[in-house]
Amino acid sequence: ILEYVFECKYELVFGRKKCIPPAEEKIVFRLNDFPYLVEPTIKHYLLWSYPAALTDQQIQEYLYKHFPANQFAYFYNPIHLQSVK
Repeated sequence: ILEYVFECKYELVFGRKKCIPPAEEKIVFRLNDFPYLVEPTIKHYLLWSYPAALTDQQIQEYLYKHFPANQFAYFYNPIHLQSVK
């Protein structure tokens, strides 16, 4: 995820790629590559943050900025259901 979503740089260590995490907090907002099956008019985005999870207030501020008409819903996947941790 660090390499694919956050486009981190990497170095070779013993012939294997080792990702160098971003030096500062980074937020990535993008369409989901594997969206839930929803109506065609609904878009499924992901909001990724590194290194820490965003607060509800930070998420809402980000979404209001990108969707000023307030036409959005969001939720957290509970940790036990997260495929990426």
